Amino acid sequence: MQQALEVARRWLPAFLEGRRADEELYADEVTTWHNIGPPQPGLPYGSRSAWW
Repeated sequence: MQQALEVARRWLPAFLEGRRADEELYADEVTTWHNIGPPQPGLPYGSRSAWW
């Protein structure tokens, strides 16, 4: 649990600022919905859309 809290403390501020956190906070070879496809203008944080 302590390890998960430490990751969250480091990851969340970057997310809220609209930037990617340090690479070490992401699992290897995993793709998430927010980093697929081209940036969509007008969406928060320069979000990218995969399914909508």
